[in-house]
Amino acid sequence: MGSIADLVRSIPYLLVFDLIPPMSVMNEVLGSGGYDAGMSGGCVWKSFAITEVEYEELVRELKGCGFRSVSCPEWVRNRSDWHIWTCEYEIGIPSEEHHRLWREEETWTGLKKQAEMDGDQEKAMEFHLKAIQAGRRLARFIGPFIRKYQKAKDRQQPTNRWT
Repeated sequence: MGSIADLVRSIPYLLVFDLIPPMSVMNEVLGSGGYDAGMSGGCVWKSFAITEVEYEELVRELKGCGFRSVSCPEWVRNRSDWHIWTCEYEIGIPSEEHHRLWREEETWTGLKKQAEMDGDQEKAMEFHLKAIQAGRRLARFIGPFIRKYQKAKDRQQPTNRWT
C-alpha cells in the first residue's frame, strides 16, 4: 500500500543517480507487474499504466524527495535504454557501444533460456558460455568509466581527519 511514488522508490535500480525516467519507461516498468533484482531484492505489484497527468504528479512528488527530472533522447523507450542512457549522462559511458554490448549479452542469455525450455542442455551450455563471454566484454568496456567516476566521487567525499 502507498502512493505510486512509494512504489517507484522501492523498485531496485529504477531511480539510479536520482534521475526520474520518462513516462514510457515508467509505464513499461509499472506494466510489468514486478521486478526481481536477485540478491538486491525486488517487488511485485498489480500491473498498470499511468496517464500524463499522473506522471506529472509523480515527477513533482519525486522531485520533492530530491530526485531529478532531465530530458533524455527519443531513443530511450524502455528500462534497458534508460539504464544505458543514464550511464552515459552520469558516468560518460558511450551509449552506442554500451547498447551494442548489452544487446549481445541479452541475445545469448535469451538463446540459453530458449534452449533450456527446448530441453537442449548442450546448446544451453554453449549459449551460457557465450553470454558469460559477452558479459565480460561489456564489463571490460564499462569498467574504466566506472572506476574514473568512482575516483571522482571519492575525491568529493569529505575526509575524516580522525581515521
